[in-house]
Amino acid sequence: MIPTISQQGYLLKFQPAKRNHPSHIFCGENHCRDAWCPNCNKPLLRLLQLDTSDTRLGLSDVFPAGLPLYYCWTCTIYKDLFCYQVNAEGTISILRYRQGLYDYEYEIPYPYDDYPAFFPETAVELVPLTQKEQAFIYEMNATIDTRTGTEPLDEELCDKLYGTGHQVGGEPFLIFPWNYEEMRCPLCRKELRFCASIWNECLDERGFAGDEWVQHLFFVCLDCHVVMADENTT
Repeated sequence: MIPTISQQGYLLKFQPAKRNHPSHIFCGENHCRDAWCPNCNKPLLRLLQLDTSDTRLGLSDVFPAGLPLYYCWTCTIYKDLFCYQVNAEGTISILRYRQGLYDYEYEIPYPYDDYPAFFPETAVELVPLTQKEQAFIYEMNATIDTRTGTEPLDEELCDKLYGTGHQVGGEPFLIFPWNYEEMRCPLCRKELRFCASIWNECLDERGFAGDEWVQHLFFVCLDCHVVMADENTT
């Protein structure tokens, strides 16, 4: 089992015409002056802003101004761990990133041409995973190294969780085998807790990375107010 901020997991449900309390926001323009990509010299993408007044998450004392999840795909940040510290007022200090503006392995712009500065904003609701869904995730993760692709699977659950199942808390549904051992706080070296899993889907039909088989895992250190992101892909 992977340590997590909440034993109960939640899926994100887009609510474009509705703003609830607590107010969790998916994407939208990044107005934080310190959340700036050091490679691209532009604002980082805001993927999710968690309203930490939501008592289900237990994060209000750690991230009183909310918990922003940032990333960048238009430089080499995605090729290594990306880490930042969230300050009390909601600003951030970047602690670790992969330096480099371009990825010369690709002959075309990555992820795709005319990549946006931000993605359309929408409110999201945290919908609890059912016991059946969470048990399915545990089972899939436990056998991820030995699966051959021919095993019978619950197609309904697979359709719900693969590619579109943005998740907060609980056991993360892993798309590929992945090494959790690297996920330690760079400040205190303690084990990090799983916070969120963000897939490719958003309100732009091209998606974040232009590839449905890309998953981003976000972890936090509750002692140091640190966020660490890693890409789980082939």
